[in-house]
Amino acid sequence: MLFFVGQYIFSDKLRISVVDLNQIELASEEDIKYGIDLWARVFKATTWEEVDHLAQNNEYLQETVSAVRQLTEDEKIRQQCQAREYYYFWENFKNQQHQKELADKDALIAKLQTELATLKAKQ
Repeated sequence: MLFFVGQYIFSDKLRISVVDLNQIELASEEDIKYGIDLWARVFKATTWEEVDHLAQNNEYLQETVSAVRQLTEDEKIRQQCQAREYYYFWENFKNQQHQKELADKDALIAKLQTELATLKAKQ
């Protein structure tokens, strides 16, 4: 069976499964047999130790955990690099602004000194 939604074609060969992570204890025997409850527990885990413990007897979970850990570390490194670039950008910007303000101040002082000298000369 084919059906259309907008410009996209869908078929009965597509299956979407949803796991409610707050209902893991309601897993059926079939869910447990296929390890769906285990995957749900991994997604709900809050520490790497918990994830490692859950994945220790399942090679697929171990591979997934390894990949997620690597991607997470890569993301942390990327964020650190971005933070450093952001820091240097703003430090440079503030320094340029400060230098501009000093130059403007020096120019104003020079102008006022010239005006003062002109006024003294007229007296």
